[in-house]
Amino acid sequence: MNITIQTDLGEISVEKNYFAQKILSVLMQVRWRGRFYHANYKSKLLVEENKPSLVAFSDVLEVSEINNGIYLSIPLIADFGMPLKSNTSDLIKDIFLEFGKMDMPIKKITVHIVGVKSKHVAPRNIKFTVNRK
Repeated sequence: MNITIQTDLGEISVEKNYFAQKILSVLMQVRWRGRFYHANYKSKLLVEENKPSLVAFSDVLEVSEINNGIYLSIPLIADFGMPLKSNTSDLIKDIFLEFGKMDMPIKKITVHIVGVKSKHVAPRNIKFTVNRK
């Protein structure tokens, strides 16, 4: 699926893989490594040979257009024992900053915590949403 973005220079068509790649680059930062893991909506980790799977993650990432902006819904598994609200809020801020570097009109990001990982992944259904004005 492609998203069309209107810029001063004209229209740009952006693939879902671009959004997945940018989000994975944030999740791979030292600050977030080991705290959040990309997953599907069935609480399954998306890795291939201990490396993040970009193709699998872009398949489960929801990207849509709303009110002249882009909406992202990101399924993640959180590490056990960390405060979800504050860490998820900081993660969303970092994702906004990453897309802000490219001047992307991201209006809304929802992080959907689909599980909590300790020895095994325990399913959860917690959503955190931040709107940008």
